[in-house]
Amino acid sequence: MDAGFDRPAAGFTFLELVVVIAILAVLAGILTPIAKSAIDDSRATNMAGVASTLSKAAQRYYFDTNSLSREYSDDSVAANRRLSSDPSSFGVAGWKGPYLETPLRSADNPFGGTVRLLDTLDAATPGAAGFDLLGSGTPNRTGAGNCVRFDGVPMPIARLVDEEIDRGVAGAWTQTGSVEYESTTQQLFVFVLDPKS
Repeated sequence: MDAGFDRPAAGFTFLELVVVIAILAVLAGILTPIAKSAIDDSRATNMAGVASTLSKAAQRYYFDTNSLSREYSDDSVAANRRLSSDPSSFGVAGWKGPYLETPLRSADNPFGGTVRLLDTLDAATPGAAGFDLLGSGTPNRTGAGNCVRFDGVPMPIARLVDEEIDRGVAGAWTQTGSVEYESTTQQLFVFVLDPKS
C-alpha cells in the first residue's frame, strides 16, 4: 500500500524550536517592562483612590462631629475605627456613619502594609513636621488634621502616587505637596483634611 513516498517526520526540528524560543524570549523582554509599568500604575492609582475615599469620609465625619477621625487598618479598637464604628462611647457626638462601606484594612495597601488615617498632620516628617502644600520650603499645614499613612511603599510607587496627586508642585517631591515620602521607613503620607482651612 505504500506508494514509495517517505512521510516527513512529525514534530519540530531543533532549529525550529530554537527560533520559536528566541521569538518568545524577545516578546517576553518587550512585554515584561510594559506589564510591570501597568501594574505599578494600577497600584499607584489604587492608593490615590484609597486616599480620596478616606478624604471624603474624613470630611463628612468632621462636618457631622466637629472632630477629627482616625481609622487604622491594623487596629480593631473602636477608638481607632471612628469612620466605621460609632465613637459616641468616647464622647463624640453627631456621628451619622458609618462613613466607609467597609472598615479600613491592610488589603487597601497593595503592598500589604498598614494604612492609617491619622488625626495629626505632624506625623509626616520627611524634613519638617506637617505639609508644604505650596512647595515654598516651609510647611503651611501643621498640627491637627488628617493625613493617610501607607506603610511599606517602594519609592518608585510613591513617586507615581505623588505624580498622580500633586502634578508638578515645586520643590523636592518627597517633601512638598499633598504627598510626602520617607524613604528610610518606606512610609507614604497623603494630606486629606485641615480643619482650619
